[in-house]
Amino acid sequence: MLYLKKISFEDIEKEYKAIKSMPAQENGFENKYYNVTKDEFVNQVIPKLLKNSEGLELLDGYVPDTYFFLWDDNKIVGLFKIRHYLNDFFNVK
Repeated sequence: MLYLKKISFEDIEKEYKAIKSMPAQENGFENKYYNVTKDEFVNQVIPKLLKNSEGLELLDGYVPDTYFFLWDDNKIVGLFKIRHYLNDFFNVK
């Protein structure tokens, strides 16, 4: 069964493995975490992404976004990053 699940500490092993298996650049997607160590992933990346999804500690001009992994039963098969809303920077006409 396919389902989306927000990035979390609960599935850290599989999430880290999935991030490391994705290319640094592919089809316009930049995997900023391609070269992070597991320690960095656990102690820096996950906390930062969880805070950003709540709109906390965002850089100027950034909007909240949430990372979701696409699971097929107990295996990660994809990654989605969803912005909660757009701002003037993204509302280009």
